[in-house]
Amino acid sequence: MKGGEWLTGLDEKRIVPGLRNITELMRRLGDPQNDYRTVHVAGSDGKGSVCEMIYSVLRHSGIRVGKFSSPYIEDRNESISVDGEAIGDADLDSILSEVREKAEDMGPEYPCTFFEVLTAAAYLWFSRCGVEYAVIETGMGGMLDATNVIVPDIAIITNVSMEHTRFLGNTLKEIASHKAGIMKEGVPTVTSAKGEALEVIRARASELGSELTVVEPAERKMMDIYGSDVVYKGESYRIGIPGSYQRENMALAVEAIRRLPIAGRLEGHIKEGIREARLSGRMETVLMIPMVVDGTHTVAGMKALCKDIKELYDKVLVVAGMLSDKNIDGMMSLLSSIADGMFVTAPDSERALPSDELGKVASKYLDEVVVIDNEKDALDYAMETANVRTILVTGSFRMVEGAKRWLRTRSARY
Repeated sequence: MKGGEWLTGLDEKRIVPGLRNITELMRRLGDPQNDYRTVHVAGSDGKGSVCEMIYSVLRHSGIRVGKFSSPYIEDRNESISVDGEAIGDADLDSILSEVREKAEDMGPEYPCTFFEVLTAAAYLWFSRCGVEYAVIETGMGGMLDATNVIVPDIAIITNVSMEHTRFLGNTLKEIASHKAGIMKEGVPTVTSAKGEALEVIRARASELGSELTVVEPAERKMMDIYGSDVVYKGESYRIGIPGSYQRENMALAVEAIRRLPIAGRLEGHIKEGIREARLSGRMETVLMIPMVVDGTHTVAGMKALCKDIKELYDKVLVVAGMLSDKNIDGMMSLLSSIADGMFVTAPDSERALPSDELGKVASKYLDEVVVIDNEKDALDYAMETANVRTILVTGSFRMVEGAKRWLRTRSARY
């Protein structure tokens, strides 16, 4: 069995928080995560955007750099990239075969999860590629996340909101404590957290003797469907990832970059890197339809998305699908305010909320709700009825995955 087939055979949805397995696996692999410098990013919203901005700045500075991110949208190869190129199938297969050998040697008392294996593969691949830096996005939380076997040059914590309560706790303070778990002694931290969450992070920084920088969003000058023009600390920037909320992510990226040991090599490339950063599934526009695809899946993220959609498009035809462990009611109450009609469906995931249940929640806030079990059919119906309206596909990154697969087939049918 090839390494990729072995990974596919693992239960992708099995979550076992803790560092025991990954620590032992990395030890047996020779701790390759210690062969390069790292940037570690946690938080509830914006992690992917912050990672991509920093990754882009490092690449444009001529630094050989890797990035590990999750969730992937269509292909697990997307999660592991070096210098802007996702790992190829053959290389991923080879790396996973090495990881498999060590994981199986550990025996049944160390049952590694899908995410632990993919994390180990990323760390090993970056070492083999000789990267100088790797930008690492946590999977869930931070303290017990499989990525948390590194001592980074800087820790970044974006906003903190209620999410993954089954694993992270039922209060903001508990969740913030998990996010703050990526902080290390003497390592600077940059955050945009507020309120109770910020109190937790401040206290942790004090315990660790870590410099803490709390950022405010850049000042917006202009926003369009492609990005934003902003001013931050007296300097003008163009943000290449759409959404007004990217102003906060940009501030996090800039402050983090300026605190890296190699900041002098990066300063002249910050604006270029921020401008050229691109990220799939974040207010991503498909002009030929028109359609906007966004994977937001938290109330805070949905609030920001709806604000921007209203400003840029006013009302839209919504195609929504969500996972069952999210704040469904909170997100639906926000989506209804910008919806000129709504199709609800179920994304292709074992964790998907059944479409009829989502429809019941949506109907509390909106009269025009159509329930369609299959995302492909929901997108077909939306196309038939949209007329000149923009279609918004949102609620989960699995909805983004479905929309992208659908888009690849539509040219033969419309």
